[in-house]
Parts: sequence; C-alpha cells; structure tokens
Amino acid sequence: MVRSSASRRLSAKTPSRPASFSRSARRRTCAKCAARRRHHEKLLLGFEGVATPEAARELVGAEIFGEAGEIVLGKDEYLDADLIGLRLIDPAGGDLGTVASVRHFPAQDCLVVGERGALVPMVKAFIKRVDLVARTIDVELPEGLLEG
Repeated sequence: MVRSSASRRLSAKTPSRPASFSRSARRRTCAKCAARRRHHEKLLLGFEGVATPEAARELVGAEIFGEAGEIVLGKDEYLDADLIGLRLIDPAGGDLGTVASVRHFPAQDCLVVGERGALVPMVKAFIKRVDLVARTIDVELPEGLLEG
C-alpha cells in the first residue's frame, strides 16, 4: 500500500525523543515517547505523563509532531511534503497534472491533483511508481477519473 502521512507514520525507534502535541494553534504540549507498538494498521504510542485513560482522552484529536529525521518510512511510504509538486505521468508519458496536496481518508490516502482538485486514490492499482528524484508519479488511471 502506498502511504503518505507523516503524522500517521511517526515511528518511535528512539522512545526517549520528545514529541509535541497540538490541539490548537494556541496550546502545545511536549512529552517523551515511552512506548510503541503496532495494532493492526495503526501505531499505538505511549507517552510519559500519560498514564490513565482520562489523560489519554485529553490527546484525542491532537496532532503529533516529531523530528523529520526520526520518522522511519517503510517501502512505498512518503511524507506529504515529498509528494506535493510531483507530476502525474500516464503510461504514454503524458503529464496529467501536479499534486497540490494529500488528503487522508479512512479507506486510503488520496492525491489532490490539478486546479479542479481531482482525487487520485493512492493504491497500487493506480500508483505504479513514485520517483522523488525525477519528481514524477507514474500512474494508470481509469478513464475520466481526473475529469471530476
């Protein structure tokens, strides 16, 4: 599966690194990651000072920030910022548009392409290759997908 969310791909290889939580632009809290484990497709993190369900509920909906150098990406995982600006290329070599942003939905992440904001699901059936050096994404899309 192709993935793209930095916030969803935080890896706590070094649990003692501080992370920053933000529920709004006004309030930011820092804590150290104390534990991590995978549960199905999600990464569960434990933080110092967050020992009760009530304390954990305070973080529901919060954004988690970490040092970019500490994020470990797997094969076919990308940071949103790395995908924005890449050009989609069809099998004939035609330029289909540029990635304007990335949206994250429960079923899959989607590239937002072109001025119309067409959504391209980031699934292997459509995304054939991402080349960060060439700044291109080779795709095979169903007819009409980009017409929105």
